[in-house]
Amino acid sequence: MKWIGLTGGIATGKSTVSQLLRTYGVPLVDADQVVHEIQAPGAEAYQAIVNHFDKGILNNDGTINRRALGRIVFSDPTQLKVLESILHPIIYQKVEEKRRELEGLGHKMAVYDVPLLFEKNL
Repeated sequence: MKWIGLTGGIATGKSTVSQLLRTYGVPLVDADQVVHEIQAPGAEAYQAIVNHFDKGILNNDGTINRRALGRIVFSDPTQLKVLESILHPIIYQKVEEKRRELEGLGHKMAVYDVPLLFEKNL
């Protein structure tokens, strides 16, 4: 199966291209969606994030407040590295599982929508 990376900065048209590909039936794995999934309460990364960054990053419903977490990690490179060390191994595992699943279903190609394709040597 061809595994195609779709990348680009903010406002470069990734969402538009993703939507177009979906209308043509091309399976797409969205890195941002994977992050949301693994940060949900009870999911793989949730407890490690809360343990490190404390409950001050939580919304009233117990979900992670991404803005609060972002304020911490984007103002402190060390904290960003900690968050990435929690998230990236799980993201890689989940994306690989999704890729294998799509391949097993007989898809000839799939697209991986990932903003940091080159920056993270993916």
